[in-house]
Amino acid sequence: MIAENNTSFYFGLKMLLRKESFGLLIYNIVGDKFYFLNMGNFKNISRFKNIKFVNGSQQEIIDFFIDSRIVIIKEETVSITESKECDFEKSDFYLSKPCTVAWEITLECNLDCCYCFSKSFTDVGTPPHELIDKISNDIQNAEVMRVILTGGEPLIDLEKLFYILHKLSKIEIGMILSTNGTLIDNNIAKKISRYVSAVQISLDGKQNTHDMIKGKGTFNKTIEGIKNCIKNGIFTQVTLIPTKLNKEEIIEVVSLCEELEVNRFHLFPLILRGKGVTVYEKLKINKIEIERIYNECQKAKKRGGWDIGISLSRRHISQGSCILIKSDGSVYSPSYDSAESSYAGDLNNESLLRLWEESKAFNRKNHLIQTNPYMIVGCL
Repeated sequence: MIAENNTSFYFGLKMLLRKESFGLLIYNIVGDKFYFLNMGNFKNISRFKNIKFVNGSQQEIIDFFIDSRIVIIKEETVSITESKECDFEKSDFYLSKPCTVAWEITLECNLDCCYCFSKSFTDVGTPPHELIDKISNDIQNAEVMRVILTGGEPLIDLEKLFYILHKLSKIEIGMILSTNGTLIDNNIAKKISRYVSAVQISLDGKQNTHDMIKGKGTFNKTIEGIKNCIKNGIFTQVTLIPTKLNKEEIIEVVSLCEELEVNRFHLFPLILRGKGVTVYEKLKINKIEIERIYNECQKAKKRGGWDIGISLSRRHISQGSCILIKSDGSVYSPSYDSAESSYAGDLNNESLLRLWEESKAFNRKNHLIQTNPYMIVGCL
């Protein structure tokens, strides 16, 4: 989980809301953040406009927001108030349905990063149109709120990518494109901006370090991809995996991202999967040092008066932390602290919701705690 400064929402921005037994699940599509909030008493107040509700009555949700003072409305601005973090390890906050799906639409990639976790699977190409249609329908029926399109490199097959984006655009959902950024020219960024709510682009350090990890010349291509996304108004997150190779230059990378007007800089853990298995012991740094790096980034942000958001994945990685759909329709609950992933089923002959409800691969409590590195938790 992360801690970031309070965020303001403006009328007209899209938020998805879903009632759960513990309270309310809220997803701010534009800022790519989840909020998990305990239920309170309701009053008869209605002030929200242009909000899509997945289920539950609009009146109840509005009442809950206002009565609990989760939101404060001043003129045109709706502010989410600061809240206490929950001790989820001692809670019973289970999800009735998945909130996030990572869809690996291909494992083919134009790069060969030294710790790529996707190299743990054999690529079967991009999914056929019939399977894309089936998976898209399953995502809608399961009331998934957020889909991360990843790979490999999802921009390898543009025809298939835009077919998927078009299908998902018919659903009220957040669409995140996870990419290395090297293939995003201005024309592609303009087309992507019509569909996605955010992009996640990996940047592994300053130029020499990044090129050492991803290949010579990739740094400049990645920076151009970032610039093109920002120029076309896409919410842009730069993700960096802190390792022994880049830990001393991370502050400078954040400073560069601030200059580029990146929206968020995110520290994500090295994953013990795929090629990461062979380099894990050589490259890993411990959680205490990662926390120190994160705190130093926040201090640098304060000193410099930077606008960029800075976040950190704080999570106990275990099975059940994510729903992963492979390009062949197979579904997994990956374990990021081991080389093994739990097979849950196959969407060629099962529904996503049925697998969520019946497969032993999913631990829904863990899914709530771990699946979104951007979540802010409210307990009011």
